[in-house]
Amino acid sequence: MVAKDPDDDSRCILSVAKSNLAKMPASLVYEILSNVVEVPWIHWLGTTNHTAASLLHDQAEKTEDRSAIREAGEFLQDFLKSGPRKVPDIFKAGRAAGITDITLRRAKLGIGVKARKSAMDDGWVWELPEDDHLRRR
Repeated sequence: MVAKDPDDDSRCILSVAKSNLAKMPASLVYEILSNVVEVPWIHWLGTTNHTAASLLHDQAEKTEDRSAIREAGEFLQDFLKSGPRKVPDIFKAGRAAGITDITLRRAKLGIGVKARKSAMDDGWVWELPEDDHLRRR
């Protein structure tokens, strides 16, 4: 994934969005420079702590009403406090509460909800980070 650096608009960030077979590599910062005859080249500047998820979350907050994401985050925290729930059930309850699927997905990133496959023949579930489960008991 490539996105503008939220810390400096003149730079970009190259980040891996998904990696099933290896540890996630660090995101790389670069800028595009050009010489006198306008031939561009990439000038690599090193690594950054930004991730694909954090960059997407930043973009979502810029383009979508922050209060809607905050409301969806509160909904997810309340809905998941009893433990993992199947994704279709989460979306169904969210829609009943007037929250779109995409807003739930954006809120999921913001509050650190974990997604995992519940079983090989079953669907995905979302759950609160482990420290949130301990705090809510």
